Amino acid sequence: MRKSSMLIIGITVLLGVYSAICTYNVFGENLLYVNSEWGYIFAVTYRWSYILFIVMLLATIMVLHRNKTDRSCKVNDHGITSKIPKNTLENKCPKCGETVASGYRFCSKCGNEIKVVNISQ
Repeated sequence: MRKSSMLIIGITVLLGVYSAICTYNVFGENLLYVNSEWGYIFAVTYRWSYILFIVMLLATIMVLHRNKTDRSCKVNDHGITSKIPKNTLENKCPKCGETVASGYRFCSKCGNEIKVVNISQ
């Protein structure tokens, strides 16, 4: 997982914990036992913390979905991204002779495009 994904997930978790702490301290008689400065901070920020938590939760869902869909692409050493074709028959790169796994559109050694052969009956 990428560092940015881990950062977004971490911020979301921290916001969730902060929102829960604020809610616990603001509602009921708990506000009477909290330090007045902290009670004021909790009372002012708990609504905004829930709004930010929901926004970050949506961002986390989008990031996790993006990471899930990125796995359907293959990236070679040259940074070329391609979807995996369904019908390929060639196993060797015509340029360098490197063995190319079934499903790759580009050679991982030289970056040459592998021709996709479709079988039509």
